[in-house]
Amino acid sequence: MTHPMSSGVVTATRPSMAVTGAVLLAVVLSVTYAPTVMKLAGHFMVSDMYSYGFLVPLITGYLIWLRWETVRRMPALPSIGVGSAVLALGLVLLVVGRVSNTNVVEELSLPVTIWGVALLVLGRRVTLAMAFPLAYLLAMIPMWEFVTARL
Repeated sequence: MTHPMSSGVVTATRPSMAVTGAVLLAVVLSVTYAPTVMKLAGHFMVSDMYSYGFLVPLITGYLIWLRWETVRRMPALPSIGVGSAVLALGLVLLVVGRVSNTNVVEELSLPVTIWGVALLVLGRRVTLAMAFPLAYLLAMIPMWEFVTARL
């Protein structure tokens, strides 16, 4: 059976395999990003300028929740090509940041990777509907002091 908004191509998917893949991806990324999240949390705890950082993921979740009725009606059509490219870019930024010991690059990779996963799992349309909440994640990256320090 085809979805009314699909291209007419019937694809058989196993929901249990999709859930298993999503859970596995979440576990791998959680382990991979644990040191980065710990660095961010440490920065939030000692910096007066970025003490709000703990609230950013909560506000992002709330903003997604506000759009939930719209988003849940959209079909999740994974965007394998673009999602994989954005996910790969996020992981490259992570590696470059860790190897060069550049925290900003490493921390910036986190929202990029989240965007890649959203595209990969949910597709372009759903990710576009959540564009502002996902972009808001950039507010937690301590990169703004480069600009404000000169002021």
